[in-house]
Amino acid sequence: MKLHSLLVAVFFLPTIPSCTFSQTRDQNPPQQFVLGRHTYFDFGPPHDYYEIYLVKQAKKGSEVQRITLTPETNKCYAPAKTEFVERTSPLSVEELLSGTNPCRIPEKELTKERRRSKKGLIFSGANVALQIECSQTTRIIRADILDRDWFAENPDTPKNTSWTMKLLDRLDQLTGPRIMDKPAFGSVDPPGQPTDLADPITQQNLSSGKYDELFAVAPDKASVLYKESLITPPKPTVQLASSSPASPTVFKLPAYPRLPVLAVHEGSVSTTMSVDQQGKVSAIVIYQGSKLFEAAVRDVIKDWKFPPDPNVTQVTVTIEFKLNCHKDPNR
Repeated sequence: MKLHSLLVAVFFLPTIPSCTFSQTRDQNPPQQFVLGRHTYFDFGPPHDYYEIYLVKQAKKGSEVQRITLTPETNKCYAPAKTEFVERTSPLSVEELLSGTNPCRIPEKELTKERRRSKKGLIFSGANVALQIECSQTTRIIRADILDRDWFAENPDTPKNTSWTMKLLDRLDQLTGPRIMDKPAFGSVDPPGQPTDLADPITQQNLSSGKYDELFAVAPDKASVLYKESLITPPKPTVQLASSSPASPTVFKLPAYPRLPVLAVHEGSVSTTMSVDQQGKVSAIVIYQGSKLFEAAVRDVIKDWKFPPDPNVTQVTVTIEFKLNCHKDPNR
């Protein structure tokens, strides 16, 4: 009877579901993760920013790489741009995650939290996607950060979204400045600046679209933005179009002023200057051309020199300013 009872007990022993083993393996803290954040604003341009954080465990602490992709806002002065920052944190990956294993966060909770975006108007916010390996399977954990989570006095932010914001805050403090610290409107960027992303493996991953899935609901693809940022835009040019009745022997051309660049404005300035017997400029009269270039021209031509000639007392010159870019009226 004892043997029979033992066999019966073994036979009816409850079966442990396979997911239990999966969860047990997920008890181990993650050693690396990839996080994508699409930040959008109702002011700008630019209206959108894309960031990719590559985080992995190091011997002491963790290594964090941040890639920021900014779409083109104007072909003439704000082309697509890629910025790269690499830092070492004294915190381990587990500490950066506040001791939370993302693999254990139920998808049902995440879905419920994201439904908040359907309630009320949203003007700014961030779509976040955390990519992590869970039991040899890649999982993407999504969270929506709303403008009220940033600015409201009592935002009532759900726990998983709040946890995501704390993680981003740690990463931002490490890699700063943050997107929120950037100017509200785009500035004039030096044309022709290559991306400072030096890691060839990361370049290949970006170009091949490995991180595109992180921005599934965003208007741009990371791979496209990265490739666009590698295109060197033409530089504005300033040239001496004419000089009569004499040409200068010593002269410096003005730089293209920033205000006309922002206004996507081209043009020319003609000026007549008085020249003394030594060929030095003694007086200047701006008589024709764009007022946006006048100050820049005045600053340089006062130091021009011409061949000494008693018969030449006045010289008229024309300076042309060209952006050399395709002007898109929709931007």
